[in-house]
Amino acid sequence: MDNPESNYEKDGWEHRNTMYNKILYDNNEDLFYGCTPEKNICIYQNKCKDKLVEFISNDFDANAAAISQKHKVLIIGTNKGTLRIMLWPLNKQGLEIEPVGTHGDVFRYKYPEYLEYSLFLTPVVKMEISPDDNYLFVCSLDGTLMILKVSVIYKN
Repeated sequence: MDNPESNYEKDGWEHRNTMYNKILYDNNEDLFYGCTPEKNICIYQNKCKDKLVEFISNDFDANAAAISQKHKVLIIGTNKGTLRIMLWPLNKQGLEIEPVGTHGDVFRYKYPEYLEYSLFLTPVVKMEISPDDNYLFVCSLDGTLMILKVSVIYKN
C-alpha cells in the first residue's frame, strides 16, 4: 500500500503543515482560499499546487467566508462583525505591490480593494450562500441571524 505522505508529494501539496482558520475551494475556478491565524490570506490554483497570491489582512481575522458564483464575489465575515466583499476570482495583475521591511528589498501584495459593511457588534461566526445564489445567511457570535440579498450588498 502507498504511503499517504508520498501521495501528497506526488500531487505537489505543500500545505499539509499550514494551519488555516477558514478555507474554501471554488470548483468552477479551481481556486483554494485559506486564511491563517497569522492573518495571511492565501489563494492557490491548479489543484492547490501553485500559489496565485498571498496578502496580509492586518486589521481583521477572517472567521467565515463564502463565494457567490452568480455575482462573482468573495464575501469574508470578520471578527469585527463586518462583511468584506471583493471581486472573485481575484485578478493577480490588478493587485498592487508594496515594499516590506526596512530596506525595501522585499515586496508583498497589498490587500485588494473591497467594500465593507458593518452588520453586528459581535464577530461573524458562520455564513452560507443560498442554493440559488441570491441570498447570504450570516450569523454572529451573539446568535443574531441576518438574511441579505447578494445582489443588493454587492451593487451598493
